[in-house]
Amino acid sequence: MNQALDENMYSSLMETLAYFSSVKAQEKYMINGTPEEYITPDDLVEDFITEFEFFHNSEFPQRQQQFENNLSHNVQAVLQDLYSHLKSNELDLEKYSFETLNKLIHSDPAWAKARELALKTIELSQFNLAKWESENA
Repeated sequence: MNQALDENMYSSLMETLAYFSSVKAQEKYMINGTPEEYITPDDLVEDFITEFEFFHNSEFPQRQQQFENNLSHNVQAVLQDLYSHLKSNELDLEKYSFETLNKLIHSDPAWAKARELALKTIELSQFNLAKWESENA
């Protein structure tokens, strides 16, 4: 029997990927965020890693099975690539301050790779990024 992927975690994962994919959202919430509404690059990376690991925790093999049963192999592969990229520490987020986040978002190659992988996952999942941006960014 094919159990549905935990809907709350799936929604959270898609939202995290949307923030990674959207330059518009990154500009709004990272560069121009307010004390009430902001996102830090560190938090975004940590959110994705936590969400990915939720489905891959060896103590809960049923989550891994749900993940494999409900996401295409292509989506799983790109998510694994993004996870590996973020865990490899290619992103040196400590070198960026609030004043230099624009450089991170617009010219850091490791951040661009993360955004590309997140966008590829969004596209493969048929998540409506344009609609999400119109409502959130």
